[in-house]
Amino acid sequence: TLTQIKGMGYTMIQASGAGFVESDPVFLRDLCQELELPIPLTHFPNAMLEENLDEVIRFHKTSGIPVVGLGAMHKSLRDGKVETLKGFLNQYNTISEKLKDAGLRFAYHNHNFEFDALDNGRCIFDYLVEDCDWDMIADVCWIHVGGRDITTELNRLNGRLYNAHLKDMYAPTEEQKER
Repeated sequence: TLTQIKGMGYTMIQASGAGFVESDPVFLRDLCQELELPIPLTHFPNAMLEENLDEVIRFHKTSGIPVVGLGAMHKSLRDGKVETLKGFLNQYNTISEKLKDAGLRFAYHNHNFEFDALDNGRCIFDYLVEDCDWDMIADVCWIHVGGRDITTELNRLNGRLYNAHLKDMYAPTEEQKER
């Protein structure tokens, strides 16, 4: 797969999903060096970050991947309550600090739910920008779907925008939503 990706003209990739998470980090590092196809960033599952952080650190250090990404906060934590969000932020601030101590960086990937109002009127994205120092993986599609201006939100990430995901998506009409 990586050889095909390189053949398509890509110059770097993001490692996400079970295939990468479960791969041998030495093999992955050596293959990417051979192909001149660096991996600057991953998306690792919540459970691995929360329950087996030492293994996540070992994987990233061995494979030479400098940024540990989280694809999204767990669905069970998206209850609209600030108290729940603060628990998540505290837990991941601790994880981020441990990653920093190991010479790695932590980054969070947004979706549109981070722009929904919480029980105090603020949204998750506001807390991520204002109350955390994590790098951000800004997904411009989800920023737009979340009802925000892309340029404004990217500018708020000054110095913390590690990576951006670009994709096309259309907002469904009310008629399409009803189907």
